[in-house]
Amino acid sequence: MEAELKSPILTIKNPMPLSLAPPALPEGKLASKSPSTQPPTFWTTVKQNAPVYWHAFVCFARTPSGAFATFMMFMFVFWGAFLFLLLVNWVDFGEQQGLWVEITSQVENGFFSIMGIGLFPQRIWVTVCAFQLWRHRADADPAEIASWAARIKRQYAWYNMEDTPTRRAFPVRTFGLALYLYMFHSCLQCCISGIMWGFTRFNRPSAAIGVLIPISFIAIFAAEAIIALQGRKLTIVPGSEDEENVEVVFEENGAKFSRGTNCYQDGGQ
Repeated sequence: MEAELKSPILTIKNPMPLSLAPPALPEGKLASKSPSTQPPTFWTTVKQNAPVYWHAFVCFARTPSGAFATFMMFMFVFWGAFLFLLLVNWVDFGEQQGLWVEITSQVENGFFSIMGIGLFPQRIWVTVCAFQLWRHRADADPAEIASWAARIKRQYAWYNMEDTPTRRAFPVRTFGLALYLYMFHSCLQCCISGIMWGFTRFNRPSAAIGVLIPISFIAIFAAEAIIALQGRKLTIVPGSEDEENVEVVFEENGAKFSRGTNCYQDGGQ
């Protein structure tokens, strides 16, 4: 007997039995080709989180400090691009070309000085706190160690001295290495600014500037790379073995860890 499935649009005769459905792939091959089992690439993560990043940037730019930082970033990129166009002669001012190169170079050096020299006192203070934290980490009072760690966290909010449900503690030695690179960058920027402001464009030693600027770039990029890579390494992925280890630690201390969240609740609640 013919089976019919009627609908307002069409009539299907002899629908395919369930037994004739395409065979399922072997479990091993299915698991190997499943995108859920493959770790996401860097660009995939960026693409998925782009709306979140943009929303965070907009919220940051609406604050007074964020608006100032955004304006400084825009001016830095604008004058840097203008300097590049002058150096490759895509913008020609004739006899005034050298003067405009000097003006844009001084403006760019001013932006670098704000970051390198302006943050020098903060970097010195954080380095002192990190040194005290490393020096007395074994014999000092826990309250004193927490006090030094709190001073660091007020300057660098991403720094964690202890494990949390979402991040492991940042190693003190790795943090100290990044701070030393920050300090090195500030010292190099002081030398660059001294040469830029102490000489004219006619007698300035260009070789010294050509050597110091790349080294300062390497120092600051290396510090940022260490912090970014170490921070990504210390992030606890939900469902991973690290999360289970953290859950055990929190349960042993009388707290119940909540998976997939940034908080934990008291075991008595």
